[in-house]
Amino acid sequence: MRIVEMNLPETSGLYTLRNTFDYTDSFGGVVDDWNNTMTMDALVDAFLKPPPPWVLALIKLRNQIAACAGLKRGTLPQSTRNSIRHTPGSQAGFFKCFECTENEVILGENDKHLDFKVSILRQTDAELPHRKTVVISTVVHYNNWMGKVYFFFVKPFHRLIVRSMLQRDFQHF
Repeated sequence: MRIVEMNLPETSGLYTLRNTFDYTDSFGGVVDDWNNTMTMDALVDAFLKPPPPWVLALIKLRNQIAACAGLKRGTLPQSTRNSIRHTPGSQAGFFKCFECTENEVILGENDKHLDFKVSILRQTDAELPHRKTVVISTVVHYNNWMGKVYFFFVKPFHRLIVRSMLQRDFQHF
């Protein structure tokens, strides 16, 4: 799958709120889903799949720094088989489910320094129904100066991790 950076899709539930965020990015790629297995459950499972060791090391470092700064320390989901998929309010690791629709799941977290949301969006080509575009969009709102400083250091790793996840976890359909 070729990963490209794109604008926040107009079909995303986050689009109408786009002007309220301090940071937005979207990355996506096209997948041929010949067996029609790309369900939203499968996409969320892929998103929550345990990350590679280098990402785990970054998360461990982040949690140590967060503890010193009095911020929430997130954990990764122990299993992708959980109730987060279609249950707004459920939690899996760092991610709380805010919204679920037929083609999008919005996860995220609110903390004292910043609020973030991640959209996992599936778009189907009307002329080629087997062709699907998967888009992961992230939006961030800084609640104070600490959020801005925190995300300044996180942003380069965030962008790398999202691209890596799309390449590794979303091309197998």
